[in-house]
Amino acid sequence: MTALKRAVEWFAGGGMESSLRVVPLVLAIVVFGILGTTAWQRLSLKRQYDIDEDSLRLTQWPSWCGEKMAARINATIKFKEELTGLDLHATRKVADAYRSSPWVRKVLRVRKAYPNNISISVDLRQPILAVRHGGRIHLVDRDAIHLPVQYGSWPVDEVQAPLLTGVAVGPPPTTGVWKDGDILDAIATLNAVRTCQGMENVKIVEVDLSNKNGVADPRQSEIVLVTDRQARILWGRSPRSNAFGEHSVDEKVSQLDWLLRQHPTPTRMDLVVRFLDGGVVPN
Repeated sequence: MTALKRAVEWFAGGGMESSLRVVPLVLAIVVFGILGTTAWQRLSLKRQYDIDEDSLRLTQWPSWCGEKMAARINATIKFKEELTGLDLHATRKVADAYRSSPWVRKVLRVRKAYPNNISISVDLRQPILAVRHGGRIHLVDRDAIHLPVQYGSWPVDEVQAPLLTGVAVGPPPTTGVWKDGDILDAIATLNAVRTCQGMENVKIVEVDLSNKNGVADPRQSEIVLVTDRQARILWGRSPRSNAFGEHSVDEKVSQLDWLLRQHPTPTRMDLVVRFLDGGVVPN
């Protein structure tokens, strides 16, 4: 009887009505709890797949690229949007960002690994000449591309490329091809000299074209390569020249190799390779 009495009093006192008012509140709490848990799970999943932009920067650099140069190159890598490992086009977007950099010659490979790891391999444009012109120093790569940096003086602590002097024609706009014959002649000469085995222990620090076409003295070498030990390689005319009597590149390289076998670390001397009967002259 006691239990029945309590039930009657509960109905009489509006217990059912109060209970019905509580039910929607409980349901709302449950629904919001489920939605909140779902949202948190989604947020956690998003964080798991998010690709940190800093992780997409190059970290492994070739020997010619120091800390300052690496920072310059990384600063040109721009991403238009946040990236996630769930994006089917993530690797293409990363590749496009790198292709847009004037320092990148070619994107070799972009790979994505679960959940948000991206590995990148690129071919960078290495400065091979620091060209002095108009009071400024400009950098060019092996394709004669004018790279996007200039200096007031030769940045020996940042750029390992030799200084090129005696250039007559100014640079094109940034990333343009410096088509001037002086630039092409200097690149061709460096490429030829570096095929000589004896050059492994010789560092070229300057390419002097001030006597190009014999403007200073037609009897002297048009192209002179200066080493870090103040030796000079008297190359003669450009490898691109077809002037009568000019020896071939192979003949000059052979002559240079023979001289370097006699003087592996030439210091304060001239190595004459423009004549096949040339030799070594103290300077």
